[in-house]
Amino acid sequence: MKLTNKLGLPEAVVRAVAADDYSRGKADISVTGVISSPRIAYLREQHDDEITEDVSERIWSLWGRAVHYILERTGDDAKSLVEERLYTECEGWIVSGAFDRLALIEEQSDTFLLQDWKNVSVWAVMLGAKIEWERQANLYALLLRRHSFPVAKAQIVAILRDWKKREAEWKPDYPQAPVVVLDIPLWPAAQQDAFLAERVRLHQQAREGGELPLCTAEERWERPTKWAVLKEGAKRATRLCNSQEEAEALLKPGYIVQRRDGESTRCKSYCSALPFCGQGAGLVDTSSEEE
Repeated sequence: MKLTNKLGLPEAVVRAVAADDYSRGKADISVTGVISSPRIAYLREQHDDEITEDVSERIWSLWGRAVHYILERTGDDAKSLVEERLYTECEGWIVSGAFDRLALIEEQSDTFLLQDWKNVSVWAVMLGAKIEWERQANLYALLLRRHSFPVAKAQIVAILRDWKKREAEWKPDYPQAPVVVLDIPLWPAAQQDAFLAERVRLHQQAREGGELPLCTAEERWERPTKWAVLKEGAKRATRLCNSQEEAEALLKPGYIVQRRDGESTRCKSYCSALPFCGQGAGLVDTSSEEE
């Protein structure tokens, strides 16, 4: 992948972004890779020399790496493990994963608390734990279980990069601290094993040159079409509905219904494989960008 610097960021920042030493180790795929889109992973691998990404798009990733580095260096205590990479076999592939922190649960000395650190926006936490976080935590728990570390509890420790004290003071539903701990549901062992096997098979299918799986609506970060009910002349809706009929049933004098088309947000703004993806190109209107 080629890095660009369209915004002219300082050279030191460019070098820091480029110096990403992440490795999945001696594995065919990582936990992060397993839960990602097989289509995007395949296209990025096949077109690595042609794909470009701007340094500005990796700033928050750089911030996350810095926080992880500090937390890893400061450590915790003798009862915890930090940033350990583990391996397991699945469907003929080696899968690796590096959890952020594993600690003994004091009340139950033979079971463990799994924690993963995330650097995210306030909005991400207010929406609740993402399904990707749940899947990632459960695959880490699978790895740990297979290495005789039974996980009894999993958490996301979310560091809120845009938290504001003043907002917390007058908004009761706003996070009350810049760090929020979210409990993540743990699946039964059989469900963890089945999910890993299913995802590995999808990635194998993509790599082996078979029919390339399409990205799901979830993987495309699809926002469905909505119908907004709003006052005439206003921009902010008083209500968003899933159908035109539902919206029109709420109409009253001085209000109108406005269709707000959905979009595949990842395809439109965040997928570097888009130029090589027939599915994504069919979902994104690039005519205005070409003019």
